[in-house]
Amino acid sequence: MTDPLSKSSLSSSSYSRTPLSSSQLRTSSSVNIGEEGKDVHSLTLKVMRLSKPSFQNQLPIYSERNDIASVLPSKMNAFGLSPLLTLPHTFQNIFLGETFTSYVSIHNHSPFDVKNVTVKTELQTATQRFNLSEMANPISNFQSGESHDYIVSHEVKEVGDHILICTVNYTKHSGSEPIKPLRKLFKFKVTNPITIKMQTHDLQFGIFLTAQIQNSTSNPLYLETVRFEPIALYNATDLNVDESQKQSNGSNVAEMIYMKPNDVRQYLFRLEPKHDPRAKIGTVIGKLELSWKSNLGDSGRLQTAPLERKLVQQAELELVARKIPTQITLEEPFDILCELSNSSDSSISPKISFVKESMTGILAHGINGKLPSVLPSGSTLPITLSFFPTKPGVQKISGITISDSSSSKIFEFNNFLDVFVETP
Repeated sequence: MTDPLSKSSLSSSSYSRTPLSSSQLRTSSSVNIGEEGKDVHSLTLKVMRLSKPSFQNQLPIYSERNDIASVLPSKMNAFGLSPLLTLPHTFQNIFLGETFTSYVSIHNHSPFDVKNVTVKTELQTATQRFNLSEMANPISNFQSGESHDYIVSHEVKEVGDHILICTVNYTKHSGSEPIKPLRKLFKFKVTNPITIKMQTHDLQFGIFLTAQIQNSTSNPLYLETVRFEPIALYNATDLNVDESQKQSNGSNVAEMIYMKPNDVRQYLFRLEPKHDPRAKIGTVIGKLELSWKSNLGDSGRLQTAPLERKLVQQAELELVARKIPTQITLEEPFDILCELSNSSDSSISPKISFVKESMTGILAHGINGKLPSVLPSGSTLPITLSFFPTKPGVQKISGITISDSSSSKIFEFNNFLDVFVETP
């Protein structure tokens, strides 16, 4: 339970108090559900949302160089902004990931004192109920004309309807039995400020994850961090900025990025499975974390649900390129280090051949080393293939065939790899 705050100390803060009255709540698609209990209460309960003010908009002043407006100390008027701040008149929007802060005030308006006063504040969502504050020690004597103020806050982690429940229990001066509690309910809706679309792509060099982030609010946002947290089976590489530009917290946002309403930004991450068999069969890869600031520094943060990828059906025999030359020159042989994996239930006797008719811009130049007579089930074999480029530009390596002499199976690897061939 937060300590009671005096009205003078609360008024001096940077927040403004927006009453959660029924008219204002209806204006902002929020509803004052009502006050339970028809008894005449000695106490008055008021609940207000604490929010920061905004700049006041006004018509901009267009002036010539010699006009007096051009030499004013403040240039804000020329941009349509007043140096004065405006307090919100409505409940305003509450977005997922933000911190909802509320001001609760109880006042004894009766001419008599009341006893054993307790205040309890709860927040009901579609799935959970949170206890925001509850008095450990009741107020033994609440004098006439006295007020007590409290501030409660909660980080919003669910979208949809929320109900703020405020309950006051007390005993009247005339008796020792407590009366029916003073209970008020306030309903408001939480919306999603950011729309995130994720896609995964399984390629030879790892799993590539694209994240499309869109500002769904009617106000600008400033992205602070965009970070992907993989599970323990993967290593994640951020492909959006250089290592030297990353902040100490690992974010790929070197500085805050301004996003207007409906603006979209896209981010790319690469995941590499660790040497763990579970990484090949697991679908969960990790979570995306975001943090941002809105007007006047209000902050918010989001973490997506665990992201899953679609498993690609694994072939019995796989040939994957592991090391490719950084530069390939026309009519100069080059080597590619590959890895041959046997994922079948039985051993194979591999034999590599090349189909010349399927090879256009790049021809086979041979194999460095000898293949073993038997490749056991579940094992891998590093092999080096040599090629000879005959055409410049982007060329496709294809026409690779591996046969199993023990079972007469043939595995074709067309469209094996694309490389860029430079002219000397």
